[in-house]
Amino acid sequence: MRMLIRAIVITVLVMTAHAGGAQLTAVLSCHVAATTTLHEPVLFVFSLENRSGESIAADFGMDDKTKFVFRHTRPDGTVITARPGTPSNGISFVTVHTVAPNRRWASQLTLDEWLDFSQVGTHHVEITFDGVIAALDGHPVVLQADGSVVLNGQPVSVQRTGSFAVEVLPRDEAVLRSRCEGWLSAATNAAAPQFQSQAQAALAHVIDPIAIPYLARAIEKGNMDFAPLARIGGPEAEAALLQLAQSRDEKVAAVAKSFLAFKHANVLSYDVPTHVTLHEPIVAQMTLHNELNEPVHVDFGSNAVEFITFGLVDPHGVKATVTPKEPGDLSPVWRDDVEAFRTVTHTIVLSRWLDFSEAGTYQLMMDFSGSVRATSASAVPTNRSASFRITVLPRDEAALTATCRNLLIEALSLAPLTYLDAIDALTTVRDPIAIPALVEVTEHDRRVSQTIEAIRLIGGVAAKQALQRLSASPNVQVAAMALHALDQIR
Repeated sequence: MRMLIRAIVITVLVMTAHAGGAQLTAVLSCHVAATTTLHEPVLFVFSLENRSGESIAADFGMDDKTKFVFRHTRPDGTVITARPGTPSNGISFVTVHTVAPNRRWASQLTLDEWLDFSQVGTHHVEITFDGVIAALDGHPVVLQADGSVVLNGQPVSVQRTGSFAVEVLPRDEAVLRSRCEGWLSAATNAAAPQFQSQAQAALAHVIDPIAIPYLARAIEKGNMDFAPLARIGGPEAEAALLQLAQSRDEKVAAVAKSFLAFKHANVLSYDVPTHVTLHEPIVAQMTLHNELNEPVHVDFGSNAVEFITFGLVDPHGVKATVTPKEPGDLSPVWRDDVEAFRTVTHTIVLSRWLDFSEAGTYQLMMDFSGSVRATSASAVPTNRSASFRITVLPRDEAALTATCRNLLIEALSLAPLTYLDAIDALTTVRDPIAIPALVEVTEHDRRVSQTIEAIRLIGGVAAKQALQRLSASPNVQVAAMALHALDQIR
């Protein structure tokens, strides 16, 4: 019963101008098991069958992932929309799959990479495919500089949606062991690299102590990294690490010893507010604790956020993934050498990168991918992922006024790091209450373009009056920027 397969068949037609009015026909099929046991990953198998007499090409995105969107409704009614993003670290590939006449191509994704199936009950998932399928017809395939692909042949008209339900049954140790055994065998012995990587992804997402011996064997064979083992944690994972620390493979042993050395250390921690009022800036502190008896070199990147990927689920259940990017000349690049048993802290203005523009509860996920290395050149295991709940309360004028007043004092201070962080925070307050403070910071010639843009974005009568005042400034740069902002706001 549990191996029953649900299938979604999306029929794809290509309307061509070939002689005789021939049509090219292909079928995109998606298969998901109707039932699974708790902690067993949900596998999404999709295939493209070319039922025509000519070759077609398909772009499913980076690593065959990024052209899908999943809308997941959990048994408790929680709704999450997830689009697989390009990994912030590691190696990804842009691949265009050519399917010859009367042939079939298939691939597999582990949905647990983006969706949470940790509740027993019925889960509903809606799928949208927004990739491209086209007839080759002698046309070249073009790879753009940004990693996107252009298929120049006649495009395929696609029915792009489907849905399925998965019943997550209570935890079944026998099933989990059997599945882990099969995935370990495929991860280490499969002839094709594609099948090895698919099995590795599935095994890595069995978040259950039963998976530990299988993960350890895969690590020993060089087919798995340590992250899934560390994520499970507990005494069984520690025992596996102790065994791996005795490995004949020096690299495996060294990494295992590093994980053991840090198993009790909260190496990377975040201080994130749990409650704020609407329009109030949301500011977090990220602290690295060096528990080694030697210095650690940490690359936080531009503005200390370059190597952080944010995932935010808004009060409506819509998920967004953001990797902050900005020109390097606008922000410092942080590469810190942290002395033994010392800490370093950086401020992150979350509201600069993420949208908290309505009241309600948000789920925030943070994943750090920067380099953390000891002076001995060995990588330092770091707890790189964390999640938080932030509740945005209704607008509170008194609280906003006090916040803007305090940020103004810090923005006019002589300490560079203090005033830069304060200006970053102040310029995210999308409320007229912030305008007087923004004007004063501008008149002190600090981050002029940033503060004037913030006034423009607030808009309204008060913003226009402030920009008119600044357009009469004796500072030529301030006056010119204010006039330009006035032209845009009108």
